[in-house]
Amino acid sequence: MCDCHSSVCMENRFMENKNILHIEVFQKLKSLASEDYIEDLVNDYLDNQCSKEFVGNTIDSFDSCPVLKDEIEKISFEGHVFGSRKTYIYSCQTEDPYCEEIEEGIVGTTLYTLPSVQFDNLWDNLIFDSDVKQKLLDMAATTIVLADKGVDSNVVTCNRMLLLHGPPGTGKTSLCKALANKLSIRLKKRFTSAELLEINSHSLFSKWFSESGKLISKTFARLHEIAALDSQTLLIVLIDEVESLAMMRQASSNDPGDSIRAVNALLTQLDQLRRHRNVLVLATSNVTKCIDEAFADRADMKIFIDNPSPASAYNILCSSVEELIRCRILALPNIKYKRFNWFESCNKDTPKYAQMIHRIAHCCQGLSGRTLRKLPIIALSKSRDEIQDASLKIDDFLDELLQTVYLKKKENEKF
Repeated sequence: MCDCHSSVCMENRFMENKNILHIEVFQKLKSLASEDYIEDLVNDYLDNQCSKEFVGNTIDSFDSCPVLKDEIEKISFEGHVFGSRKTYIYSCQTEDPYCEEIEEGIVGTTLYTLPSVQFDNLWDNLIFDSDVKQKLLDMAATTIVLADKGVDSNVVTCNRMLLLHGPPGTGKTSLCKALANKLSIRLKKRFTSAELLEINSHSLFSKWFSESGKLISKTFARLHEIAALDSQTLLIVLIDEVESLAMMRQASSNDPGDSIRAVNALLTQLDQLRRHRNVLVLATSNVTKCIDEAFADRADMKIFIDNPSPASAYNILCSSVEELIRCRILALPNIKYKRFNWFESCNKDTPKYAQMIHRIAHCCQGLSGRTLRKLPIIALSKSRDEIQDASLKIDDFLDELLQTVYLKKKENEKF
């Protein structure tokens, strides 16, 4: 009976955690208002709005509330529309990232101060077939909570390392940067500041092959310095295309001895980073089969990111069309644009443009998300005069976009 009661309590607590409306408020840099004041303003404003319009949306126009207009850039929402509100007030940093040389002429790391304006809209614009973004956010936050609670990682293994793998161009690196930015906002009450440090894997390994083990150790020594400098700073380390550093030791063809030293140095440094509770490691790989098993085994979560399905391709294309409409590049004569969902878009009753985007998305099977984002500019390049005059009709653009897809797929077959 006690066990049953305990299970019910745990389930209730789980549901309470899920039934939250996360409200992210981007405060203007010039604003001098306190966070408490901003939160009160936002709550008063939202109480007078239609709650159904919140979730998954962003409010960036406050003409009806001049006070808010002076203080904030936008409000973003995620979660349960009727859940308890959890508000995060943040401002984005505008300075350029700092590149640090590990040796003369070799950039070893790039440091971003978070939240960064460079990554501000990235999270919302990344489209995947599953709830991979929420899984990563939950997992990353959980590993930090366990570290704060002092959980012994020898008993409950927690390396605070996540690995994203899959074909090139699927958004792995962008997702890591967006996740870092999101964590800096969501964990603002836990950490007073946050930084993203991106390791240049190719410089450390390919350019100075015989020195790679030493360069890895030198780079991580710098990471230890930054992490130890302030335990209230969240340090997120991004190792992009980690296969450059963590190549399988038995598979190296150039200099097996140096490859072994490099991988051993990387594994040793990652293990030592665990003592810093304010450090999270994110890694990406395009060729997982080449990664050393000992490295892959250290990841708390490994997530495969594939090329977008037709449904995801449809949403990616819709977002591109909407941006072109916003910038007055595409014209919709006698009709107001509306995004229909994937299933609605193929109905005969929906506007022609929605049916056309649905058809194009089906033809995009096998193309990466990166390629899909490039297609519009290729299609637009053939209508340069109409772009200048803001007279390009959406139907004409979509016809050209379909032809561009066919050409791109033929182009890819030649490689």
